[in-house]
Parts: sequence; C-alpha cells; structure tokens
Amino acid sequence: MRLMFEDHSNVNEDDANRVRVVGDLDRSNQELNCQRRTQHQRVKAQQIQNE
Repeated sequence: MRLMFEDHSNVNEDDANRVRVVGDLDRSNQELNCQRRTQHQRVKAQQIQNE
C-alpha cells in the first residue's frame, strides 16, 4: 500500500477543513475523557471517606 503524501499542491479546501475538524473533535473527546476520569476519581474518593 502506497501512501499518497508526496504532493499536497492539489489538496482542496474541503479536505483540509475536514482534517482540521477531525483534529478538533479528537481534542474535545480527549478533554471529555479527562473530565470524566477526574469526576470518577472524585466520586471514588468520596466513597472511601464515607466508609
């Protein structure tokens, strides 16, 4: 399988924007997962305190 990364001169705007959007989505997903993780840790800490 040959990856076509040699020539970027014919990349159209749509493709460039799509790549950018996917990158943004990926970033916001990572942030969400991070928030969920900290929430989960907080809940766990509370449970331990309550015992």
